[in-house]
Amino acid sequence: MHLFGGKFCQHPYENRPCTCSEKANPDLKCRCERKNFDTLLWSLVTVFQILTQEDWNEVLYNGMSKTSAWAALYFIALMTFGNYVLFNLLVAILVEGFSSEVCYPA
Repeated sequence: MHLFGGKFCQHPYENRPCTCSEKANPDLKCRCERKNFDTLLWSLVTVFQILTQEDWNEVLYNGMSKTSAWAALYFIALMTFGNYVLFNLLVAILVEGFSSEVCYPA
């Protein structure tokens, strides 16, 4: 949220991010991306979407265009380490499930 919060919304008439008061004003119609880091809920949903690799490249390109090219480092590190942790968690659950299913011959 600290790195990308509030940066995925674009002012409708100027090429700059929207402020909080502009987002709250329904008449201004500030254009915000659905995948954003503005609140904790949407940050968690966006990170989950990145980890499941569902349209993560769009979030990467939005982050790079709205901030800088260094944002790619965050997303690639998140993909690399996040998928590594999720894969190890899945394998641990499977191994635990198989080890508890001990079959004795009759």
